[in-house]
Amino acid sequence: MIALHKLLFDYSNDVDSFWSRPTDIINDYGLSASFLGRAVPDEYKVNFVKTYYAKYNKEAYMKLRADFNNDKSDLLKLYVLLIYGFNSMLRFNGNRDFNLPVGNVDFNQNVVNALNAYFEYVSEKDIELFNMDFEDFLDKIEPTTDDFIYLDPPLCRQGHKLPMKCLQLQGIWQKLSRNILIQRYLRFL
Repeated sequence: MIALHKLLFDYSNDVDSFWSRPTDIINDYGLSASFLGRAVPDEYKVNFVKTYYAKYNKEAYMKLRADFNNDKSDLLKLYVLLIYGFNSMLRFNGNRDFNLPVGNVDFNQNVVNALNAYFEYVSEKDIELFNMDFEDFLDKIEPTTDDFIYLDPPLCRQGHKLPMKCLQLQGIWQKLSRNILIQRYLRFL
């Protein structure tokens, strides 16, 4: 996820070149895109009143998902999958394959507006993302009262070989990390 955000950060300085890439992916796979003037045919809207985007995009989405899972190097494919996926969630299975089903959505003007707002926001801020143990992070960075820090706790993934052990470790992590954070950063509360 951090790599995807960093990629989008990079594009925030060259938004025009960004838009050509997801547009190419959408066109290559034949996904609906009302912001490009390519709407779902009326017959889908009549036959599948509440699910016409999902019905129309399913085959193309599944092909894109399979292609991404075969070569995970193109993070913009992942981003397009997130937009067209169910509830725009990020979900991987035990084989580290993206496995979210198609959603009932379209790449529409709202998505374009949200992305442009994101690009504008990140280009105006000094944002840094880290992927490391939180104690190492806190040793490296001296936060100020103006900083916003989000520490994402470890998660037990579905299908873990030792689910109870994982949950026990997660509980221990929560207690230890909470105490460490309180001791080190009480002055910021």
